[in-house]
Amino acid sequence: MQPILPSQCLVSFPFKTIVDDLLGESDFVEIKQQTAEIILLVCKNKESFDVHIQSPLDRNNVTLYNKPITKWRLWRLHYWRISTERWLKDKRREDDERNARFLFEANVKMIANRIKCNLGADENVALITATRWLRKEQWGNITFCGVKKLYTNVKEIQ
Repeated sequence: MQPILPSQCLVSFPFKTIVDDLLGESDFVEIKQQTAEIILLVCKNKESFDVHIQSPLDRNNVTLYNKPITKWRLWRLHYWRISTERWLKDKRREDDERNARFLFEANVKMIANRIKCNLGADENVALITATRWLRKEQWGNITFCGVKKLYTNVKEIQ
């Protein structure tokens, strides 16, 4: 009989035991990517497992000081929900969405203005047409009415 090598041994533990050993008394701990991927395979960040994995690959995951996290984090779900990091992530996402809406509205107004001036359309018709063209990315129509360049940054608008 051949001896069993340590690399060939498979051991199973209850998931909760492993998580409790990793977290100890902490709300969260930094873990290796390989460990995080194994935990994600099991729990898939579902609430029923009472844990959450925070990935440095998601640019919206930031620290208390609004800096991107650099290591994988294992959280107790309750503490992750109430954490400042989550609040900052939500705030950054909301800011991005607000800026995208602001850009879209500014571009619609600019296109509608060109439609009114160059094509002689009514204001309401121009706004509806501009919105449709921009949503469907009809660049030919947008350039035809006289728009050379759309706003790509909020700073350009002001």
